[in-house]
Amino acid sequence: MLRFLRHILIYINVLLALLLLASVLSPLVSPGFLRVAPFLGLMFPFLLMINAFFVIYWAVSRRLALFISLAVMLTGLAQVKRFVRIPISKIIRKESNAGEKLFSGDSLRILTYNVRAFNLYDWAHNKDASIGILHFVDSLRADVLCFQEFYSRAESRLTLKEIPQGTSPAPHAYFYYYFTDHQGGRYGIATYSRYPILRKGAIRFENTYNVCIYTDILFGKDTIRVYNAHLQSVRFRKANYDFLDTLRLTYSNRHLREAKDIYSKLREAYLKRSDQVNQIARHIASCVYPVIVCGDLNDTPVSYTYRIIRGRLVDTFTEAGEGLSYTYNLPYWPFFRIDYILSDPIFKVAKLKTPRIPYSDHFPVLATLILPGGKADSANQRFRPK
Repeated sequence: MLRFLRHILIYINVLLALLLLASVLSPLVSPGFLRVAPFLGLMFPFLLMINAFFVIYWAVSRRLALFISLAVMLTGLAQVKRFVRIPISKIIRKESNAGEKLFSGDSLRILTYNVRAFNLYDWAHNKDASIGILHFVDSLRADVLCFQEFYSRAESRLTLKEIPQGTSPAPHAYFYYYFTDHQGGRYGIATYSRYPILRKGAIRFENTYNVCIYTDILFGKDTIRVYNAHLQSVRFRKANYDFLDTLRLTYSNRHLREAKDIYSKLREAYLKRSDQVNQIARHIASCVYPVIVCGDLNDTPVSYTYRIIRGRLVDTFTEAGEGLSYTYNLPYWPFFRIDYILSDPIFKVAKLKTPRIPYSDHFPVLATLILPGGKADSANQRFRPK
């Protein structure tokens, strides 16, 4: 009987290992070609944990079956590094600011943050959330700040426009508003810069409020381009969130309708993001300047979206992040990183932080990049994203 159960367990292990392998390979496939591909990528952290359990179980049991999951986990090692990073070199040096000392050149502190309209409708259940965002941002003294779900109203004191120019280190700004409500409130996306903005523009997507803007910034003697992207949101309704929050499926008609609705919304969002990210990638390919991509991509590191937009860019988390990489601030979506700072390889990544502040449904991402002197011009000709 025990032998029979062990064989059943091996069959289950093989199935889950194959699902993990499919998840690892899913970013290679466009959501428009294979519907299930993005959902496999979404399940990667959970499939990884289950397979890790099997490796431990078979190792303790001293069975060669441990290699079933272990082989697949080694195949997906690059994806694992995008979810969790242990800064071994920093531990060895035991120096909190040692990363910056390794590089010489001009440093650039850059922030990306989905501020959720500065908690306009009290989603955070914290009346001081908007002020908390402003104080947090002002304390960073960042050189470039990229905001998604930005909100502005003339008589309001909820936006960065109300930070005095003498206090704010980023007096130059580009705002792109895609919607104005009946009270005059404007919703959009914004990029602030300490350095002069030479050119700016927007990449608009059809049938959506989502957008990607870009700014050419004069950084010392060099020009760099910063993309600030907010890709297609899933746009769940409150009932969808309530359903996910319960984590229960009773197979009632109502729950089955909610499950179908969630699947439909995810599917539509994946299709739209695949088109949006292809547009951005083509735009980046035509750029002659070193590029930094910031924003809320609404997709995980194991996705078609991430693969296409990263191209040959450097993921700042895999270079200088610490611990788990999640940026989505919801309890039923653990381990999900959907906010990124990706940089041209000419930059060296000195620091990467994701402060766990509870003012939005996203956590901010702050990176310190170093541009070695005199190398930007060579990057203009060398760098082309895939």
